[in-house]
Amino acid sequence: GATGPAGANGSNATATIDHYYNYNDAGALNLAIGANSAIPFAGNAISSGTSITQTNNTTFSINEVGNYQIQFVGNTTALSLLGSIQLKVGGVNNPFKFALLSGGSPVVLTQVIRVTTLPTTIQVIVTGLTVSFASGTSTNITITRLTRS
Repeated sequence: GATGPAGANGSNATATIDHYYNYNDAGALNLAIGANSAIPFAGNAISSGTSITQTNNTTFSINEVGNYQIQFVGNTTALSLLGSIQLKVGGVNNPFKFALLSGGSPVVLTQVIRVTTLPTTIQVIVTGLTVSFASGTSTNITITRLTRS
């Protein structure tokens, strides 16, 4: 059969994913974080969108309802005590803990949370025993918005 009429031109909009990345550089010194203390992220942040902001060097704010993936990596010193890393969401400790199994190893946290109350604060905290992070750029966090609603 005959070819139908051409459709309307599509939008030139570019899709973006809201995200927020930051790190901490302890310089030449190790960074010891005590139990129930938040880990700082005082580097030069890279971000896109408005759903995730950083309110101070230890606290992030989620400003839109949705699902968010939080990834944290911290490189520890060989002499670090074997504490744990945990998310604090809206001022409440999340039940999942990510334990440091061996000093000198990285501790990694990856978690998806659903945010329904705005704004919601996010912190990465040390629980149990003090964790010592290595000198230089030893901790980083990436928060990515996965879905809207």
